[in-house]
This record gives sequence, C-alpha cells and structure tokens, in this order.
Amino acid sequence: MPRLLKALPLAFMLSCGGQKHVEKGLEFRNWFVVKPVAGATGSVAYGQIKNTSAERMTLAKADFNCAGSTELHETITADGRARMVPLGEIGLDPGGSVIFEPGHKHIMLMRLKETGENCAAVFTFSQTTVQFNVPVKAREK
Repeated sequence: MPRLLKALPLAFMLSCGGQKHVEKGLEFRNWFVVKPVAGATGSVAYGQIKNTSAERMTLAKADFNCAGSTELHETITADGRARMVPLGEIGLDPGGSVIFEPGHKHIMLMRLKETGENCAAVFTFSQTTVQFNVPVKAREK
C-alpha cells in the first residue's frame, strides 16, 4: 500500500500535464505532439524549455522520429492575416525560457510517420543534445 500512495502524486501530476524532463541544464515541461487527423501528413509539437544552467543555450533544431522533417516556426498575425514563418536558432539566457504553444511558436512536423503513443524527440542546442519521449495527445478543443 505505501508504494501505491507514493505513486499517486506522480500519476496525478502526469495526468494534469505536469510532465517534465530535466537534463544538462535544461528543463522541458508539458511537451506533446498533437495527434494528427486521419490522412494528415503534418502536425505540431508544443511545450516549454527553460534554461536552468549558468550559460546561454541556443536551440538549433528539434527532430522527432515520427516525422520525416521538422521546422521551428512562429505564427505571425499582421493586417488581420496569420502566417507561419520559420525561426532560426532560439537563444535562451540563464533562467530564460521559451514556450511553444498554439498560435505562437511551435514545431512543425512534416511527412508524418506512424506516431503511436510517443515520439522520440532530439533537441539540438549549440552546446548539447537532449533526447526524450514526447507523448502524442488529441488536440484540445
């Protein structure tokens, strides 16, 4: 019984979107890939990255094994029209963070492969790489 009680807070946190991966001075929170609709060839990934190290980190790219290619994008709205523009590298000062969310920064996943329940993600920074599994979730309405 005590093991079950210890596991309950973690299970609750994960079910409430509290997923977190910490490695190499970087903290990744609430990452997920939007489950593509049937027949779709593209999707998006969202989440947050925080630099917990003492040095500036620069995100160069993010690769997901469920996609043939990926791009860092941002949605820009001007004159009542929204469009996506590719982002270059993203700098993160010590203590700084970047949020990838609907209608703003996001990671485009193109030429989708079978997604399953998770996609292995590799985030490449100029200083290091970090790899972890990202869950695939239905789009929230």
